[in-house]
Amino acid sequence: MASVHSDLPLHLMEASELSLGHDDTLIIERLSVRLQPGSISAIVGPNGCGKSTLLKGLSRILTPKAGQVLLDGKDVKQLPSREVAKHIGLMPQDNQAPDGITVRELVEFGRHPHQGLFRQWTKEDESIVNMAIASADLTDIQDRKLETLSGGQRQRAWIAMTVAQDTSILLLDEPTSALDLGHELEVLELIKRLNEQGKTIVMVIHDINMACRFADHLIAMVGGKIVAEGAPEKVIDKSLIRDLYKVDCDIVSQPGYSYPMIIPKTLCE
Repeated sequence: MASVHSDLPLHLMEASELSLGHDDTLIIERLSVRLQPGSISAIVGPNGCGKSTLLKGLSRILTPKAGQVLLDGKDVKQLPSREVAKHIGLMPQDNQAPDGITVRELVEFGRHPHQGLFRQWTKEDESIVNMAIASADLTDIQDRKLETLSGGQRQRAWIAMTVAQDTSILLLDEPTSALDLGHELEVLELIKRLNEQGKTIVMVIHDINMACRFADHLIAMVGGKIVAEGAPEKVIDKSLIRDLYKVDCDIVSQPGYSYPMIIPKTLCE
């Protein structure tokens, strides 16, 4: 599998006393978290708990009401947008592309932060786009129109566009949303490969069992606050699942696997 600049340096990203919201509504208040360089971090929790809001704050789409997002100790608000885009790639939840666009044309958009008035398309851009397409296993369908693809293929194309930014940090907002089990696994295996190639991954994901399987680090949120954080096998217990989802469950370990599996039983009274 092709690698996209796997020798990129690791960058430390963290939130410090971060408050985020929309208009007069505060969703996250004074949240601090340090993202683990070189790992897959999964943000989990119930609907409306602030997962996507946190990701938007980390990516500068949402301006903090207070606090800071730091990249290697520097406030990202003070950095030029193009500079931030060379270190942090974002795949938002609601992706929209022009009608008729091909997979390759979409992935080429990922090189936009590297273009400029005096810096046009180069052989390096071409090479990175080729590697991004190959890393997502899309080479054979790169000339197909996006609307003709399966759900899993489309998500892989959007991730490939983010990969083409050639950043060390990828923020993925619900990359497996609305996918069936097979396509969900297809996308998560791509994310795992990208991590093995040196990318730091931060993703919002609803499937807690898939989060436990693929993530090195869980960030569990309720009501805009982090209520648990750490390796899945260390933080997942019945009490946490009850707090997150109001569900009673069993938690089982499988021989040969280090991650826990949650089996829901009933809604809490």
